[in-house]
Amino acid sequence: MTATIAHFFIAFGLSFIGSLPPGIINMTVAMTAIRKNISAAFLVSIGAALVEFIQVFVALKFSYLLSTYGDFQSIFSIIALLIFVGLSVYYLFFAPTQPPKLKEKGAALGDFFKGMAVSSANVMVFPYWIFYGTWLGSNGWLIHDNFHISIFSAGVAVGAFSVFLLFLKLASIIVKKVDNLVKIANRTVGFIFIILAILQLWQLVK
Repeated sequence: MTATIAHFFIAFGLSFIGSLPPGIINMTVAMTAIRKNISAAFLVSIGAALVEFIQVFVALKFSYLLSTYGDFQSIFSIIALLIFVGLSVYYLFFAPTQPPKLKEKGAALGDFFKGMAVSSANVMVFPYWIFYGTWLGSNGWLIHDNFHISIFSAGVAVGAFSVFLLFLKLASIIVKKVDNLVKIANRTVGFIFIILAILQLWQLVK
């Protein structure tokens, strides 16, 4: 039970943090709330979160295959440290301060399917969760059976959905002050990656 809860909340935290920077999905939710209504934006959020659950499950199964290769774990620890440092530098100094522009699309398939379509187009979710799945697994924080992967994927979906709801509730404020929000989100994520880099370095030297 403890491991199950831990899987859910680790996934929730990583997903919440990763979903904070304004991107095509959460900005779609915000713009839908403004241009249509709260109910439509809510359906977009559900559709997007459902697809993310499936994407994460597939990514974690693939990460398990990577982690089974011989000396990959020791090599990955060094790679993870470099990636965390690189990501912290990127988010603190080089990340764009303008979110992706949202293109108007028809709602012929309904707002729920619109959310699924937008989330499916977010292909960066696969390397993101393959990386975290492998890293968590190499540190003994992720059990790769279907049950725990499903719990982890559910945590990711709920974490992303929580951010979508945040963008939904604060839609008008977010759209008006998006430049400042992007800068704050980038700095927050950057400092989080610094902390992860320090933890990874500790794992290497202890």
